[in-house]
Amino acid sequence: MPDELPVNDADEFRRDFLDLPPASDLGDGFGIVWEYWNRKRGDRIAPSRADIDPADLVPCLEGLMLLDVVGYEPKRFRHRLAGTTVDQVHGISVTGVFIDEMKPRGFAVSVNADLLRLATERQPQLVRMTFTNRHGLRRQMHTIRLPLSADGESVNMVMVYASS
Repeated sequence: MPDELPVNDADEFRRDFLDLPPASDLGDGFGIVWEYWNRKRGDRIAPSRADIDPADLVPCLEGLMLLDVVGYEPKRFRHRLAGTTVDQVHGISVTGVFIDEMKPRGFAVSVNADLLRLATERQPQLVRMTFTNRHGLRRQMHTIRLPLSADGESVNMVMVYASS
């Protein structure tokens, strides 16, 4: 469990869902990850984790996350892997941390709800978030969240690319 630091949960958390344009319009790591996910997916709803080779995404590793979907009712999401950009934005190492345990509380509740929606709808999300991290620093982060499916039906992992 990460160290607990005082957080002002009254700080505003804002998120906006954005339309997913063609990969060429996303630029930088977002376009690389979006195009790679689509290529690995083929005609399936999502690629599996076994289809993803981190060596193919070296330019994006600092902002890459893999989230495990844990349990059924309720589903929870745990950071299996998180790049240094993600840790820097949050001010802690998030590897092993459940989304619903993150700070501030508004961030945790909103992101968890978004991930539940992604797992149900099995559709990617492009999101812009603004929040205050546990160290009181105001942060803005853009993320692309992409479902992964071992059985071709249910989402058992989420691949996320984030940039501040």
